[in-house]
Amino acid sequence: RDFCLSRGLGDVYKRQRGSRYLAGQVMPSGRFVYGWHPCFDRAIKAYNCLRHASSVYAMIEAFEETRDPGLGAAIGRAIDYLTRELIRPVRHQGQDLAFLVEPDGEIKLGGNAVCLLALTKHAEVFRTDIHLPLLKRLGRGVIFMQDEASGAFRHVLTYPDLAVKERFRIIYYDGEAAFGLMRLYALCLLYTSPSPRDRQKS
Repeated sequence: RDFCLSRGLGDVYKRQRGSRYLAGQVMPSGRFVYGWHPCFDRAIKAYNCLRHASSVYAMIEAFEETRDPGLGAAIGRAIDYLTRELIRPVRHQGQDLAFLVEPDGEIKLGGNAVCLLALTKHAEVFRTDIHLPLLKRLGRGVIFMQDEASGAFRHVLTYPDLAVKERFRIIYYDGEAAFGLMRLYALCLLYTSPSPRDRQKS
């Protein structure tokens, strides 16, 4: 029992240290310091939007446990940068969609999926529906990447024409997409279903 307790406390300590490190890498703009070239002593200029979203997701999961105010502030900045700068709206065939777009114009299924996970987790932990309209557009974007007949997902599109670049890239994209859609479905039910009190009134 003592061993399990100490191991559990150690895990909490690791999450606190890890999440504080990530929080320290979020600049005032909400963009992460992506990396550092130690041999040149300068920042890495490249940026990966999928990793931005997945880092935010990890930070929110840590915040759910630690409730660290500095971490919460960093999450706010990073979420704002994600939704304002990295996710782009697309009007396609009468549908309002949204996609996470990489600097090279790639739309990755995994990127959109992890945006769903990060923003639904943000809604759950911070008790807000502020991003629900954007989440619905992202969800429609993921569904757009799915073949209706087979259920298979197209893994990479090009922005803004949404042409298929690669039908398959990484095996775990499909699982992330399905998980993200499930999380979004649950969130939509939470905010659209009547409360027990409302059901009693009706």
